[in-house]
Amino acid sequence: MKLKISKGIYNFFVVVLYFLCGILLLFKYLFWQEVPDIRMAAFGIVVLGYGAFRGYRAYRDYKINDEETDQND
Repeated sequence: MKLKISKGIYNFFVVVLYFLCGILLLFKYLFWQEVPDIRMAAFGIVVLGYGAFRGYRAYRDYKINDEETDQND
């Protein structure tokens, strides 16, 4: 039980970390560079997309584990 809770917290933390990194990369592209580089924005979008994928996968795993717990009770 503790492993499932800690895995859920870890997944949530990693998703938030990916979103923050992607947003910071986009902000750097939009506001903090004198000469914007499109590769920075593209990488930021890729990181945001991967964060969304990790979030979906974590949510799916949570739902599957929740259904298994309901069936075992």
